[in-house]
Amino acid sequence: MQLRVFCPLEGESVPLAVCEACASQIEREGGVGEGFVECGPSVSELHVRAVAASIGTMVSAPARAVRDAATLATAVSALAEAGAEPVLVVNAEGTVVGSLSRTEMARARAAGGLLAAEVLQTAGEVMSEARVVVETESVGDVLRAMANRRLRHIAIVAADGSPLGVISDVEALRLFAGMR
Repeated sequence: MQLRVFCPLEGESVPLAVCEACASQIEREGGVGEGFVECGPSVSELHVRAVAASIGTMVSAPARAVRDAATLATAVSALAEAGAEPVLVVNAEGTVVGSLSRTEMARARAAGGLLAAEVLQTAGEVMSEARVVVETESVGDVLRAMANRRLRHIAIVAADGSPLGVISDVEALRLFAGMR
């Protein structure tokens, strides 16, 4: 997967190389994969504010993901690193096809759904339905969807289904409150 950033001019994420080649990009601080991109004066402030209502502006760190063919041991390790956030499951093309959370894994274990030899199972066999929104969705629409489905986290994906990040309900509420 290549590193992507949310572009206020395009209103969606673009590969970092495209951002760096743009005449409006003036600064990038930090190391590879952990910096901040700042757009210059040629970006209309009005346009930036209009795009700020998109959930894609919330993406601050790459999503944690495992391939659907990864062993369950690999998925459990990724879950341990993710903390409370879910780990996304992607297919060979890099499209989100499901997710794993610590809660779901605990439920599956309690129900006897996981074999003692977890190495024999794959992430794709135990994943749940992908809970995703496209990065151009409004923050308000995403909050409504999260409330209706009682979600604590939701994945943000690009138009092609590739994962960009995961946000919590609290993070989305902070962004929404900040827009008012």
